[in-house]
Amino acid sequence: MKTKKMYIIDRNKVLIIMALIIWCFFSFRMITAQLKIAFKTYFKICALTLEQKYRLMDGRFYDFMQFCKEKNPEGDSIIFKCAPIDPEFRTQQWFSAEYFLGRSPYYLYPRKIFREKDATPEIKHQIVYDINANTFGLYSR
Repeated sequence: MKTKKMYIIDRNKVLIIMALIIWCFFSFRMITAQLKIAFKTYFKICALTLEQKYRLMDGRFYDFMQFCKEKNPEGDSIIFKCAPIDPEFRTQQWFSAEYFLGRSPYYLYPRKIFREKDATPEIKHQIVYDINANTFGLYSR
């Protein structure tokens, strides 16, 4: 009896080990294919300049921020807001606006960026980024 039971346990171990080996073989092929794609993409991105990486990430918003950077003097205080936005609803447009509001101080440094609710009366410039527009301009109060 002990020999039969031992034989069954050994056979189960062999089947489990074989299944693991086959699974590892197929997983290895899939993982190496994904790593190959990741490294190709990584080296393409590494070859880009910093400005090209910003443009790749933020697109038209980066161009708008560069335009605003040229038009506003350093150390200036600016109100930044995105339009059109309905703050009552958490839509994709609202999340995009929050992203742009967070990125604007990074691109416009050393200018001080304020949200509309935090603004004070002495701030003279206001930047409004229209998420849907294809052109941009700069307006003063």
